Order: sequence, then structure tokens, then C-alpha cells
Amino acid sequence: MYEARVAASTQNLFPMIFGKSNVAGLDNSEYLPAIQDPDLWDNRITILCYQINRNMSNLEFQNETTIDSVLKEYQEARQIAKDCLFKAKHFITDLTNFISQDYQKWQQRGHTKKES
Repeated sequence: MYEARVAASTQNLFPMIFGKSNVAGLDNSEYLPAIQDPDLWDNRITILCYQINRNMSNLEFQNETTIDSVLKEYQEARQIAKDCLFKAKHFITDLTNFISQDYQKWQQRGHTKKES
């Protein structure tokens, strides 16, 4: 039951953005599925990067609640699970910042939106 909750908490947001691999296990697409147009990442209206960061709080709360419920009797395991959750959230935050900064860097160097 708890495993299904964790899977359900991430199935709607991340596959939409990062997509799925092909049969060989490789992603051979040029763009991320949700960001085929660079303006979809951060155009001040459809702001996918902010949606990710906002939804991270919901995912964190859902998963932290499950961790507390399942591992309430195992303090050390509970702390390890929460540390993993924190590091995963930190990774996603760093990834969204990297995408934004790298895109801006290539724009400043004179590349088109699609090239950037």
C-alpha cells in the first residue's frame, strides 16, 4: 500500500516532464517532452520550472507522512529515509536551477531559443 502511494505521488509530474525511454532503454529525443518549446520552461505564464518546485512541497509532505507512518518504530531507518527524500528534493531543485541558468547562458552567447 505504501509503495503504491510513493509511486502515485510522482507518476503525474515527472514522467510528463522527462518522458520515457525507448525499447532499448535510451531516450533519443532532442527535447524533454514537456519542454519542446523553450517558452514552456519559464515564459511568465506557463512556468513549468515553478510548477515543479511548487509540487515538490506536496510530494515531500506526502512521502514524509508515509515515512513517518511506516517507520515510526524505527528511528534510524526513518531518518535515513528522510535524508534520502531531502537529497532527492535538493537534486530536483538543483536540476531546475541548472536548466534555467544554462539556458540563459546560451541565450547570452547568441544562440537561438531552440539551440539554447
